[in-house]
This record gives sequence, C-alpha cells and structure tokens, in this order.
Amino acid sequence: MARTFLSRSIDRMDLDPAKPIIVSHPRSGLNWVRYCIEHATGRPTPGRRQLVEGGDPVIYRTHDVRHALGPETGDCIFYEEMALSGPLRWMRTMLGRPMRPIFSTMVLLLRDYHENAVRRNWRPSRYAANVLAYDAFPGRKHVVYYEDLVQGMDAMKELLSFLGITLPADFDEAEHRNRSLDWYQEEGIGRSSETGTLTLEERHRLQASMRRRIGPCFETLLGRYG
Repeated sequence: MARTFLSRSIDRMDLDPAKPIIVSHPRSGLNWVRYCIEHATGRPTPGRRQLVEGGDPVIYRTHDVRHALGPETGDCIFYEEMALSGPLRWMRTMLGRPMRPIFSTMVLLLRDYHENAVRRNWRPSRYAANVLAYDAFPGRKHVVYYEDLVQGMDAMKELLSFLGITLPADFDEAEHRNRSLDWYQEEGIGRSSETGTLTLEERHRLQASMRRRIGPCFETLLGRYG
C-alpha cells in the first residue's frame, strides 16, 4: 500500500542522471538528431529503432517534460516528482515546491510554433512546458533551432560537440539526410506535411497566447519567431 501511494510504476533507479536528455515538441528535428547521434556513436537512442538496435542508449528523450514513462520510450520521465503519486505531487505544488530535473544536461529542440501549429500533434501547452523547463533548468543546457538544422551542418555539429560526439570526417550530409527522411516511410510514420497555413489574424492570436504561456523568457528563446 505504501509503495502504491508514494510512487508510480517508474523505477527512478533505471535512469542515469549523468546522461543528457533531449526535449522536443514533435516535428522539431529530433529524427535527424537521433540519426546523427546513432551514426556517430554506434549506439541506440530511445524510441523506434533507427540505425542501431539494442545496447545502452546514448541519451534520453521526451516530447513532454510533464510525462512520466521510459527511460526507453520517447517520453522519459524528466522531473524527480513525476515518480511520486498524484496526491504527493499535488501537495508539493500547493507548498510551492519547485520541480527538480533528474538530469544534469538538457538539450531543447525548437521549431517555429507557427509551423508546429499546422502539423499533427500540435499541443501549445506541451510546447510551452518544454520551453519553461529549459529556461528554469539549472544544469548544462543547449538550445537548437529546427530552422538552423535544415540549413546545413553547423547547428548539428555544435549540438554534437556539446554532447561530446563527433561525426566521421567522411559524413555525406545529403546522403544521410535522405536516409533519415526515408526512415519515416520505412516505419510507416509518413513525412510531416502542412495541413494548412495560418492567417495573419491566427498568427497574431497564437503569438499572443504563446507569450502569455511562456512569459519573460519568450523573447530570449522565441524572439526570432516574431
């Protein structure tokens, strides 16, 4: 009974806090990041199999810092408190206790929220929660923008360097980008496609909403998106 009240079915001891965790809203470039990490290290990343199957994963990952699964899934537990039962988490919230990240290193992948909003799996609350978690994160952290990832390899190399990873000298960007994109078809996921475009009024409403959700760090992290 005590075990049921104090914790969920998550074994916090399964996690290695020294590993980095990558946080990203869906369709923000994680597939390409995972591909490059696996190609460079020969080790897997959590989630559907990409290049490497089996073995100790290089990183953890989550699409939503509020979720509590993993560590081998796409939604790894992020906060210590998520291993507690609902009543205990509620009590901590009522007492104003801050959430404590499990990990010492965090990477945040961001895409223009106007672009995310016209694609599948758009959740403004999830997007905002990830940004706020990054802003409050006390450890080593690095933010990567999708738009920079698709422009060339500079942003990717900076990210991998932050993680202590180096791509082989003969890495062919065009060849491997195509292989990475083809993985979507092989897995039956399908490549991301727009479901429409936002009107100017819709863009203004969305921007105002995101500013309210995210607050002071909006300009620092999302100012480039207007």
